Parts: sequence; structure tokens; C-alpha cells
Amino acid sequence: IKHLVEVAIHVTLYVRQIYPADLSELPIMPGNTLLRHPASNEYISGAVKVVSGGLGDVDKVVVVIKDRSQVALDRFIFSVQNMVEIESYN
Repeated sequence: IKHLVEVAIHVTLYVRQIYPADLSELPIMPGNTLLRHPASNEYISGAVKVVSGGLGDVDKVVVVIKDRSQVALDRFIFSVQNMVEIESYN
């Protein structure tokens, strides 16, 4: 579930063109990061880890995109309350 939320955040930032095109690419397989900027990847990964510490108690994850004046431009809500983690087939 953690990985799915992280990928969803990356895809959201990609689609909204938050980062310059030369810094981002759409991941083609699980485990790939979307950004070519390590600090941004670490920030997103760290935020997801903090939230996922209690993901069993979390119903949704909200990503808010703000402008430089801190005005909310978009809100994306990822509902995770009914998600279950399944074992890998590997």
C-alpha cells in the first residue's frame, strides 16, 4: 500500500507538471521513481513513511498543491481504508 500511495503522488505531480519536464518521467514499472532529483524523491518517500506508520488507522491520504503564496490550487484525496496488501507472486 505504501508503494502504491508513493507512486500515486509521483504520478499526480507528473500529470500536474509540478516539476520541469527534464526532471521527471512517468514510471513504467513498480519500484521506479518518477523524479530525477534525489532530494524530491527522498522527501516524498519520507512523507509516505511517516503516514504509513499508522496506515492501518488512516482512511485517506490528501495531497495539496499550493502556489508560492500558499494558496491551494488542487487537492488530491487517495482513499486507502479498503485497501489490502497481498503477497507477491515471485
